[in-house]
Amino acid sequence: MDDKEKLTKLLNLLSFKLKHKDYVAAFSLIFDLKLGNLSKEQNIEIFKEVAHLEYEFNNYKKFSVIEGSKKDDE
Repeated sequence: MDDKEKLTKLLNLLSFKLKHKDYVAAFSLIFDLKLGNLSKEQNIEIFKEVAHLEYEFNNYKKFSVIEGSKKDDE
């Protein structure tokens, strides 16, 4: 497993266990510590991938739009 895969796995674990602000703080610390010897661009790309996965798996309520109108009784 290379550094990118390890960092992705770590961020995935953190994203599902921490609140969003704590996850961002953890990512900032990982980035500042330069763990994994990855470039800034690679780190940001991994962060975007994981943030997208986190968003997809949250149980947001879904609403559907019903088109139509109410008839006036006159």
